[in-house]
Amino acid sequence: RSFKESRSFPSVTSKEHKMVGMSTMQRDWIRLTELIEDSPTITNPREAAEIVRHLIEKTCGYAFEHMVAVFLNNLNHIVGHALIGIGGFASAQMIPPLLFKQFFETPGATAVILAHNHPSGTTEPSEPDMVFANYLSGLCNALQIQIVDQLVVTAGSYSRIPFKEKAVLILEKK
Repeated sequence: RSFKESRSFPSVTSKEHKMVGMSTMQRDWIRLTELIEDSPTITNPREAAEIVRHLIEKTCGYAFEHMVAVFLNNLNHIVGHALIGIGGFASAQMIPPLLFKQFFETPGATAVILAHNHPSGTTEPSEPDMVFANYLSGLCNALQIQIVDQLVVTAGSYSRIPFKEKAVLILEKK
């Protein structure tokens, strides 16, 4: 199933009759597992960019910079997503605690794809993009969250933001 076909996860009712006598927690776990099995899988950056474009188009479009997180399980199935920042014409503010709150509240999330658009139409990562990508990589490593990819997208193309996968967060003492 493509991401557009599964924009919202339908409630699972076909197997409800088999769940009689189970605890609420067991029923919820079965529903979640079935929904995740039916969710799209990300296998390459092009698919990730397509999903990010869809999320941006659902909000304000490409006129303003958006920062989006796509949450994945350990099989790269999409288990959630979040709009984690909206900005102006040249930048967006993302507050890391918002990203991590959304991540940790998403059942099954083990990894994340981070992306944003450039209203200018260029996919070239800026110097601040690269610095921030490494900063986020350090934060995610400290929290044991895998970053699968970081992207800049436009309506027709995308590019990957290079980042240090093993970045270490260095706290300076002042």
